Amino acid sequence: MINEALAKLKARINENKLEDEEDLIYFIPLASRMAALGDSSEFDKIKNLALRFEKFNDVLEERIQEGIWDVEHALNEPLGLSLIEAQDFFSFYKRTKDGDLYPRRLNYLFEEWWEAANYSDVDEEAAATVRSFTQTYPIPEDEMLAVVEYPVTNWEYGLLGKMVEAQNIVCENIATTWSRDQTPENCCTSSDRVFSHSKAPDFVLACDDGSPSEETMALQDRIYAEVETKEEALFIRRTFNERWQLLLQIENLEEKIPNVELVHISGCPFQWMGEARGWVLDIKHFSNDFRKTILQSPTTVVISPKCRIVISFGEK
Repeated sequence: MINEALAKLKARINENKLEDEEDLIYFIPLASRMAALGDSSEFDKIKNLALRFEKFNDVLEERIQEGIWDVEHALNEPLGLSLIEAQDFFSFYKRTKDGDLYPRRLNYLFEEWWEAANYSDVDEEAAATVRSFTQTYPIPEDEMLAVVEYPVTNWEYGLLGKMVEAQNIVCENIATTWSRDQTPENCCTSSDRVFSHSKAPDFVLACDDGSPSEETMALQDRIYAEVETKEEALFIRRTFNERWQLLLQIENLEEKIPNVELVHISGCPFQWMGEARGWVLDIKHFSNDFRKTILQSPTTVVISPKCRIVISFGEK
């Protein structure tokens, strides 16, 4: 994957004639992205190229100011593209901030750019654009801006706010464990369900092609919990698919959905799927270590008005 990504960047760089400062400003983010992916051959040319153009510092400062404005005002896909541009220049900054390529005063502007990017109002389309970028260009985590590594949308921040509010409410707390249905053909009936003890997953997470391993799929498939709240009995089912999505369905014995305020694992909120009558958490773009943490961590379900259910795995 990295070789393919580098080839794409190299092809775009080769189209650049590098005739003026603007061409160099276009060259820098591509060369910096290559360096972040492990190939600094083009990045190493930047200093000598900058010496050829008298107005390089002025044009670079203008580009930083433009970048700040973009991440503060753009929406949808343009915002996602602006965050990607900020990411490329962040890779450039990490490699040049202690040198003499540009005046030290620009360091403060760069830092303002990163802060504006990390606090930008990310919408769904912008988040999708950024996630597509990180999938195509697997930049190491220590090279990424926080907003690029984990593009949390306003909707998700709202859920996190609800989670904080819910944690401050005195409520019924129910702790239980996941079980595995040994008779999948019976999983849709409200009685005669058969469960067995389910261990916390401990496994080889992904195949060489990046897809979930067969063991991961098997350990995460068809796990359930039956919960008795003060209001009603609930049946909670969690499944996992090859797209790295955790899916949760919550119903009472009449197959009606209770008033769920929030579903989360380790602070990561599930998103309500509407007509699909369930909740989803996409962990595809997380690191393998964080994916494993998610898959092994308790699932928390907050039911209105005052009920919190925590479902964990049993003994390892």
